[in-house]
Amino acid sequence: MATVKIGVSGQNYDKLLQKAILIHSKLTGNANFPGPIPDLVTFFAAITALSNAITAAGAFDRNLIIARNLRAKELRILIKQLAAHIQSVSNGDADMILSSGFEIKKQRGPKTEMTQVQNLVAIATLSAGEIDLSWNRINASRVYELEYKDLGYTGDGNTGITPGMPTPTAGNGEWKHLASVTASRFLAANLVSGHIYQFRVRALGPLGYGAMSDIAQERTR
Repeated sequence: MATVKIGVSGQNYDKLLQKAILIHSKLTGNANFPGPIPDLVTFFAAITALSNAITAAGAFDRNLIIARNLRAKELRILIKQLAAHIQSVSNGDADMILSSGFEIKKQRGPKTEMTQVQNLVAIATLSAGEIDLSWNRINASRVYELEYKDLGYTGDGNTGITPGMPTPTAGNGEWKHLASVTASRFLAANLVSGHIYQFRVRALGPLGYGAMSDIAQERTR
């Protein structure tokens, strides 16, 4: 269902006047709204009053400026009343609303499920027991949930960084919660030096969690 956009907040006097004139012209003889509330005679009188007040206020007389502001306020009220009438009579019909000279509020897109986090990268830092994690940000995400698994030390003497799939001998427990963060980067610290760790991350959005990312693996220094 479409919703009428009132659109008078923050408009200057000339823009307000132009909007009111357009609405008046569109509603004149409009079969969709044969009896607008307020009536078009009252509405046109308010348009004329503001037009005259804008011209008079050009003399920079304080009282005339106050009068212009009051006429603008009165016209804004009438436009809001007309908008409510248009919304009621149209029952949300977009074509009917547009025929009145009013615009339609932009509709927010439907909420979608979170996609899988992509490009999770794990890189050991120069400090012992630290691995820097980063991944592609998802715009609609509220928070990222990180999990880790300690695969232990293979004992094969290979202490190089970014090892292949290990043959773990210790510490190969279950996935554990590591952190919940809003940024798309996290420094995993206080890890066991020389151990191989696996990481994965998922994003939380308006409709819940998305799928876990692919696993990233790294050995700490």
